[in-house]
Amino acid sequence: MNLPIGRQVYFKIIQKMLKQVQHDKKKWICVDIKEIRNNKYDLSISRYKPIEYEEVEYEKPDVIMEKVLKLEKDIEMNIKKIKKIIPNGKKKN
Repeated sequence: MNLPIGRQVYFKIIQKMLKQVQHDKKKWICVDIKEIRNNKYDLSISRYKPIEYEEVEYEKPDVIMEKVLKLEKDIEMNIKKIKKIIPNGKKKN
């Protein structure tokens, strides 16, 4: 495209804005004013767009507890190693 420099810059800005709009499209919706009026100007998003929930699966509590206990043992072991390295503050004569 052979556009003057000002128009080229403008065209690039417009392209960038369009890409941003495409990216942000999940964050906004368009609603007809008639539908808003019919809903007595209630702008609750759930009225115009169904809420999509993602199911989250968690590990069983006993598995989580085992991991926590292992982490605690690792922390305790590392603290003991650090205590061996750091002087305890007593002066040697």
